[in-house]
Amino acid sequence: ALSHMDSSMCSSAPDPEMWIIQGTLAWRTPPVRTG
Repeated sequence: ALSHMDSSMCSSAPDPEMWIIQGTLAWRTPPVRTG
């Protein structure tokens, strides 16, 4: 489920804020989400 996120993070190193936002979104949103 975190494949796309991991790849994105690996590809480019966003600011810590983005990291936290991504984590929060992933945690708040359901595990099943493709877009």
